Amino acid sequence: MAGVVLDFAMDETAPDAELDEIRKGVSKRWNLWENFHYRADDFRLWLSTRCCTCLSFVPSLALVLIAAVLIMLLIATIPLAFALTYSSPQANWEDHTPLRTTEFLPKNITSCTVYGFACTAQPYIVVSKNRRCDGHPDCEDGSDEIDCQECQTTLSCPASTINKNSKRRICLVGNHLCDEYKHCPGSEDETLYCN
Repeated sequence: MAGVVLDFAMDETAPDAELDEIRKGVSKRWNLWENFHYRADDFRLWLSTRCCTCLSFVPSLALVLIAAVLIMLLIATIPLAFALTYSSPQANWEDHTPLRTTEFLPKNITSCTVYGFACTAQPYIVVSKNRRCDGHPDCEDGSDEIDCQECQTTLSCPASTINKNSKRRICLVGNHLCDEYKHCPGSEDETLYCN
């Protein structure tokens, strides 16, 4: 079966013949509707030659309306995409209270500045200021001797060998020196103070 070639320019009764005359420069004054109809027919002709020849039988106004609806749907999806990606589900529970991340972390050592230091594992135990960073662990978990910046004793060593400028110290007492147990990361308690 041979293919059918559609040639609208040869048919004088086809609307495309009128379009060809207008394109050749025949002077005709158009109103808005005729201009729109011309553009729609031109769009239909372009689609039928580029995409599918069956579109030449579809009214040009229908093609323009379908294209307009598709463009409007495309534009309507943009706010919908923003609404779906940037909205977060909100629970409407009466007893819902947001939790802060600080509630999951150990208490800050400066939170009990008036009374002393609250032990991390047992916050109901408060160690006085003069017993914090004194070389003797007063809390069961030893948290009163961790992260000391000033020691109550005269003997101390840096808490880290990697960061020499760190202000964190490990506080030592006399019986920690030369006991063959390394309390300092750099072994200063076994080398520096021993003869």
